[in-house]
Amino acid sequence: MLRTTRRTILRRFGALLIPMTGIALLAGTPTVPAHAQLGAGAPAAITLDDIVDDAALGAALGATLDALPSGEETLTQEEIDATLAGWTDQSRNSSVYADHTLRGVTAVDANHAWIVGGELDEDCVILRTTDGGEHWVREGCPRNKQMTVVHFHDRNVGWAAGRDGTMFKSTNGGDDWSRIDSGTGSTITAMHFVDESNGWTATRNSRIQRTVNGGGSWDQSTKVSEAGVLGIHFVDRNTGFVVGSEGLVMRSTDRGATWNKVDSGTDRRFHDVVFSDPKNGWIAGNDIRFSDNIGGSWRRVHNADKTIEALDVQSPGIVWAVGDEGLILRSTNNGASWDRRAVGLTERGMRDIVALSDGTVWAVGTGGRILKRNGDGGPAPTLPPVAPTERPAPTMPPPPTSTPLPTNTPRPTATPTVVPTRTPAGPWVAAEWSGGVAPIYVGAKGERLVEAVFGNMPASGVLSGTLTGPATFANGEQTFASNVFSRNGEGSFSMVLRTDGSASPGETFVLRLDLAGASDEREGMIAHQIVFGWLMKNLR
Repeated sequence: MLRTTRRTILRRFGALLIPMTGIALLAGTPTVPAHAQLGAGAPAAITLDDIVDDAALGAALGATLDALPSGEETLTQEEIDATLAGWTDQSRNSSVYADHTLRGVTAVDANHAWIVGGELDEDCVILRTTDGGEHWVREGCPRNKQMTVVHFHDRNVGWAAGRDGTMFKSTNGGDDWSRIDSGTGSTITAMHFVDESNGWTATRNSRIQRTVNGGGSWDQSTKVSEAGVLGIHFVDRNTGFVVGSEGLVMRSTDRGATWNKVDSGTDRRFHDVVFSDPKNGWIAGNDIRFSDNIGGSWRRVHNADKTIEALDVQSPGIVWAVGDEGLILRSTNNGASWDRRAVGLTERGMRDIVALSDGTVWAVGTGGRILKRNGDGGPAPTLPPVAPTERPAPTMPPPPTSTPLPTNTPRPTATPTVVPTRTPAGPWVAAEWSGGVAPIYVGAKGERLVEAVFGNMPASGVLSGTLTGPATFANGEQTFASNVFSRNGEGSFSMVLRTDGSASPGETFVLRLDLAGASDEREGMIAHQIVFGWLMKNLR
């Protein structure tokens, strides 16, 4: 059992980076939740001899703990990680935990949401909450078939669909579900309604169906492609898009009666499509692509290292994406750059996401995983994304000299130097992280999110990165190159830095960025790490 006091310790210190000697605090957040990182010169471990009680721990870490009421509760490591990343793990608030895959989620406000799924073909799961996820109630299914998609128009009217064309409808918020004829015997892979009457479904055998009476009857179109259709979205009653295998993107402008193929620029699979307005849309699968001309053409804006399963728009310009191995991404500038909202939060595959305009977000996935992020956002594990408006010119540290990098030795204290500012005369690029101008600290067993921020740039260019020393990028290599796009000459690109597996605290590395003739170099250091899960057990 873990005392409430311990949870507060994690909330406070799991989001602090503690660099160098002494216990001076540096504003920042770790990319490995439930870890604090200590720079070279700091003790490699804390023992009971060093910490007598909570007050001593607070003093040692340069902070003061408030008095807390007594009480005990059991926390899993994943629940702790979710809290630290600004998310609430609601998996235990439902009767489904670790035994089912949750495949679809929808919500109409911060309190009312619905989830569907199932592990096997003959396994129907429908969950509902009316209190923001404090409690999830499992509803009965008229037929025991795995559900794959769900959509609610308002608090009362909604639809769920899945295997073998099975479809249910509720008119009382999910209290009761009635089976309706979907017009197909094929698995329904995607569904979208623009109002209470007009909706469309896509099936695994690549047929698109439409209803104009809320699902009372469905008109089946001809087969639109040999490739499987996996995602569907209608901008309005007339214009819609479907995506799927083999780079499939198709558009209809006559309510789904006919479909025309659009060149996506790839033959790789797409799982989802979403539009924020009739002009701007995104498709995602093995990468993320953006269109600002009503889907007439698409360009790649993010090359994901994991498969993306679902997208949703929170508000104009703000888009979320989820995928395999716990991947959660967010863009606040129409997809020009994407930041990781949950690095290391969970290894569960995320299957769907819903984002509301008030900032409420739910994401669901394998193992019964239900994650919620409240409208206030909570503590974020990464830098705030770059807004498309003009930003003040931050400072850059001077580039390191060409002296060979030391290994396994503490970093000497740097002599203060004049830090140059970016000039508006020409292109510039800079590496930024939550520690400001300090060296980029990466835990010996962890990773660190860094932003490549640029300005005065053309519409697009090739950003390249090079690491020298015991660190790699997320792809395991010490180099990368990626196309980047700017808005009004500015933008950003997210990178994940990791140790190479053999690094020791105190070793240094150098990150170099090059873009459009501009370059920047930042020094980094491998840091000591304390795993709070271990610390909690030894503080009881």
